[in-house]
Amino acid sequence: MHEVELRRFPYPYRAALTICSDIDETDTLEQHEAVQYFIRKTIGIPFSNSFFPYHDEGKLSLLSGRPSDRSAILEQIRGGTIDVIHSYGEKKDFSRRDVEPVWEELRKHGCKVEVWVDHKDASSNLCKYRCNGLGDLPQCPEYHMDLTVQSGIRFIWTDRLTNLVGQEVPFN
Repeated sequence: MHEVELRRFPYPYRAALTICSDIDETDTLEQHEAVQYFIRKTIGIPFSNSFFPYHDEGKLSLLSGRPSDRSAILEQIRGGTIDVIHSYGEKKDFSRRDVEPVWEELRKHGCKVEVWVDHKDASSNLCKYRCNGLGDLPQCPEYHMDLTVQSGIRFIWTDRLTNLVGQEVPFN
């Protein structure tokens, strides 16, 4: 009789590799597509990316960039090559009123996003202790946690790291 034990990685794999690519420092659609091409075609690794809903400087974003940016982001979300919302982006005067236009645009185009990642020191972040976020504090004008979760977000990263594959951090 063989002893049964839990494998560190699912069969038949013995190791794992994670590439975390996010929209930071990607100012244009052309830069974004160059990164996508390099990792997918040159290296040959399937992966996905994140997007900013807003960017005050008109850089690559869903709602404040060029129309071609919006179309490309929506197409890539539908195709699964963008699957993370990177906070509500670079918006200096972000408030709760900025949330619904983002989710309405995604719904209107049949896009679903379930993963949230905090961004640098954005006020829309969901953790004041790591990334200066106010999005999870009901007393703040930036509060949006309830609306964001209702819109389909199931996984949230607030700048906490672990070296254990598949480790779950309690949601509280």
